[in-house]
Amino acid sequence: MILEAGLDMASQFGLEDVSIGALAKETHMSKKNLQSDILRYAGHLFFQSVVVPALKTEAGIPRIRALVDNGIRWASKLTSGCIFVQACNDFNNRLGKVRDFLRYGRNKPA
Repeated sequence: MILEAGLDMASQFGLEDVSIGALAKETHMSKKNLQSDILRYAGHLFFQSVVVPALKTEAGIPRIRALVDNGIRWASKLTSGCIFVQACNDFNNRLGKVRDFLRYGRNKPA
C-alpha cells in the first residue's frame, strides 16, 4: 500500500518531490531506500503488465508492437506518465543510491 501511494505520487510530482518523510518515518527507512523501493515496485508492475503479456505474443514485430502498446497503456495509468522517464530526468546528474539503482537495477557494482 505504501509503495502504491509512493508510485502514484512519484508519477505525478517526480520522484524527488514525493512527500515521503512520513512514509520513511513510519517504515523506519531512509528516503533514498524508499525511492529505490518505489522504483523496484514500479519495475515489478511494469514487468507483469508489459513484458509478461507481450511474451505470449508471436516473436518478432508482433511482440515488439505488444511491448510498445502495453508500455503506453501502463504509463497512461500513472498520473503523469512513465515513472522511469521522470526518475531518469530527476536523477540523471546526481550521484547516489537512487541513480545507481536506475542505472544498474541495484546498488552500484564494485
